[in-house]
Amino acid sequence: MKHILSILLILACFLHAEPLVGLKHVQEAVLSPKQDIRLRVISDGELIQEAVNRLVINKLRPGDAVVAEADYQYIWFSMSCFEGETLLFVPTGQFEFIVPDQAIAYPKNAFLEDIAISARIASTQDLQTARNIACNPYDFRYRAECGTPNEKMPSDSPVIANGELRAFPHAYANRVTRNEAIFHPRNAIDGIITTGSGHSTFPYQSWGYGQHDDSEFIVYFGRPIVIENISLVLRADYSGKQKEHDTYWQSDDIVFSDGSYETVHPVKGGQPQTFTIKPRKTESIRLRNLIRAMNDQSENWAALVELQAWGHEVDLKENPVAIRRGYRLDPMTEVPLVKTDAFHAADIAAVMRNVLSYTKTTVYADGNSWEDGVFHIGNMDAFLTTGEWPYYLYSRHIAEKHRYLVNNGNMTTNGDFYCLGQAYITLAQLAPRDDKLRNIIACTDFNLKRNAVDYHWVDAIFMSNIVYTQLARLTGRMEYIDCEFNSYKTWREKLFDETSGLWYRDLRFVNKRTKQNRKIFWSRGDAWAFAALSRQLVYLPHDTDAFRQYEKDFKIMAKALKSCQREDGTWNSNLDDPQHAGGMETTGTCGFLYGFAIGVQYGYLDKTEYLPVALKAYNALTTTCMLAPGRIGYMQLGSDSPDNYRNEAFTKTRTNRFGNGLFLLAASALMRMCDDYQPPLLTVPLDFQSQVPSFMRPDSGFYKKKITITSPNTFQPGNSPDKLCDGKWSEAMGERWSTDTWPAVVNFDFGSQLTFRKVAVIPLQARNYAFTIEFSDDGLAWKTVIDHTKPHRTAIISNFDLPPQTARFARLTVKKARGCYNGPWISLKEICFYE
Repeated sequence: MKHILSILLILACFLHAEPLVGLKHVQEAVLSPKQDIRLRVISDGELIQEAVNRLVINKLRPGDAVVAEADYQYIWFSMSCFEGETLLFVPTGQFEFIVPDQAIAYPKNAFLEDIAISARIASTQDLQTARNIACNPYDFRYRAECGTPNEKMPSDSPVIANGELRAFPHAYANRVTRNEAIFHPRNAIDGIITTGSGHSTFPYQSWGYGQHDDSEFIVYFGRPIVIENISLVLRADYSGKQKEHDTYWQSDDIVFSDGSYETVHPVKGGQPQTFTIKPRKTESIRLRNLIRAMNDQSENWAALVELQAWGHEVDLKENPVAIRRGYRLDPMTEVPLVKTDAFHAADIAAVMRNVLSYTKTTVYADGNSWEDGVFHIGNMDAFLTTGEWPYYLYSRHIAEKHRYLVNNGNMTTNGDFYCLGQAYITLAQLAPRDDKLRNIIACTDFNLKRNAVDYHWVDAIFMSNIVYTQLARLTGRMEYIDCEFNSYKTWREKLFDETSGLWYRDLRFVNKRTKQNRKIFWSRGDAWAFAALSRQLVYLPHDTDAFRQYEKDFKIMAKALKSCQREDGTWNSNLDDPQHAGGMETTGTCGFLYGFAIGVQYGYLDKTEYLPVALKAYNALTTTCMLAPGRIGYMQLGSDSPDNYRNEAFTKTRTNRFGNGLFLLAASALMRMCDDYQPPLLTVPLDFQSQVPSFMRPDSGFYKKKITITSPNTFQPGNSPDKLCDGKWSEAMGERWSTDTWPAVVNFDFGSQLTFRKVAVIPLQARNYAFTIEFSDDGLAWKTVIDHTKPHRTAIISNFDLPPQTARFARLTVKKARGCYNGPWISLKEICFYE
């Protein structure tokens, strides 16, 4: 086979025609294609298993993604919970199956047993054999194709219109009965033709459209094919106490992609009805003008159990090479980037992986505070640099968890809250979706109306200024840049020391001096400013006053920072006085490393003078300061000054998530400077396709009978203890239990002995509470079955699998809050007990 040469196609951006900020959308043919297919399983933001061609997993949960990546466009795919293999057309080589949250349209327990997943490349003979081309049991309904119950959707799929579809064939309909899974369009191409006396559970799934006479159903093939015969299987539920449930279509039009059509006349019955048509080339089949046979003996429902399209490919000689669709980093400059042979890209990438792993397992960055936001800024930059999915999956998981909200959806002038919005913007670029940018735009518009961005402390410059630049480029609204720059100038006059070339953290320090009568320039505060300026130089249009000012200030700072770097490559917590909070401090060092790496790479700083500064800092961070793989020490705690640095001995074992984020940001910049660095083609897994991501609600099957719930604690009016087991878990008042007395106890009486295998706890706003759960047979002797008091990561739902536990009573004791929430309230939305 002749290998297709690489081609780059810059595509239109979502929102406006402005190019993606720092990214190019490209399509590229695979070079040197291989026969192997990589399989991955993603669950709750983690890549939990991967293999080549075949893997076995013991269980899949709703929302889990099974991903196959091939170098060719036609693949056979199978999962042992379905019958046989399915031949799929996958133009980009990437196919995904999202485990449904409503499994009633699938075999019982299909995803709860050992599941073998396999894939292989289709042969030339496979492609030249006639078959039912409209079969795909792995098809599913995309989020963009879901309206409200009984809402009429567009006649054509928004997913097709937006070019988002990964695999064909794909079924879509403009109406779906009550949006229920048992009536989704995918049911009519799943290969199962069972029909008869049932219609609400497997195997009686079908495409149902209510009783609307304007309904249309369409199957997309993604390329021209030749169709010779079409078979329809109509739902034939003729049960009913007085009337038959179903009728049939006495007439319907089969419409092809060129606009031509044939009218067919089905008859009553549940057997496949085959209609021979004039062979024709088409890219889709649409059913339209569905005329029901109305009669008094039927309730006059009609539904499609299966559509089969018998035909073949159009003159396909061999399996085409996949056309990768993804992104590449855009250097945003026509000047060649500066490189170095001092390090190897693979070595830096290995260190970055360790830092990600240590953060996820020990430090955690699961909240929506500025501390978490800084980590995810660096984490997303690591993904853009390496293309490795674990970075992307972690940040996407956190963004979905917090629903892409800034400050929990409340308008704010506090720049710290905007920090996580930087990750939201990058995620929205890689997988556009309306809700991802809605809240961050609303918040910036809130400040735009005030014509001010609050920079009264220097940290806020890093947290929020680039947000305005990115949104200006994405939306074309340059007033974002003007508003931010005016605020920058206002606070620069107050906090920037022209003589020293450094920033005071806030107004408290302008006239303050140390015992040695030296100024106080907090290392991390200046790192926030230096890193922020360097980011602006990458993304800000060069023909603006803002760019010219930022470039000037950046160079002034670089000179000042170079002069106060320690011999070991780090910086002191107070840049002006080594006797005040002196010693290695790595959060500031990481921020400075990032700025110097960007400055040298883009030519704003002289390589001969400033590259040694960056290399010296990186060596210090990865040797002396790296206490264990991925664990960087000497990080000053959260603070607003050098004061709590104390000394090296105290700070040595300290690490934190924002420091790790700054390291990932800096290491990514340095990695891109390596001579042997090759920018990856960035591909991402599909976004969650259900209306509500699965990890935001508990698994089904929890105990729903009467539970007597009491608590000795007072509770917030309307949020009583009985709300803990009411089957509701929204953020709304009246659907949770809230108390402001600590510790808090809740008692559960199930009325009789039950055997439990699992408990799920759902806190309000994913708060990180320390608690225990005990079981008892008599309410006197208690056994602790869940101890959740040790440090742990936050979660929208905490699931605890148990060995079988028999008990009549349960007792919850909440002891304290951890992490980013330190308020007075204990608020839990739901507790689910599973027999």
